[in-house]
Amino acid sequence: MSQEYQKVTEMLEKRRGELSGVIKRAREALRSEQERDFCKPLDGLDLTPSSVVHEPLIKAAEIATETIKEIDVALARIKEGTYGICADCGGKISPRRLEALPFTVFCIDCKKLKEIKTSEEV
Repeated sequence: MSQEYQKVTEMLEKRRGELSGVIKRAREALRSEQERDFCKPLDGLDLTPSSVVHEPLIKAAEIATETIKEIDVALARIKEGTYGICADCGGKISPRRLEALPFTVFCIDCKKLKEIKTSEEV
């Protein structure tokens, strides 16, 4: 593995660890909130639905989980020797794009085409 890819691998693994921490903290907060809700007396003073409190935590965990999946794909592509090659057209993904989004698998042109197709389907 080249030194350039070694740095990318280290950065991706570090980010993966950070995101795993986000998921863990969200789970712990949800568990704590559920326990507190269970033990709370039903006095009618707190009418905030727990879903309003839980939704941001759940969304953060979902985003972190999806990003971890993308990071895992990028790490696998580094090992396979296909990192930096567009999964659609086979062209090279620009270094600027990889720097901004190191787990992308599409060049900017293919990504734009995918977004256009998706918006037309909706």
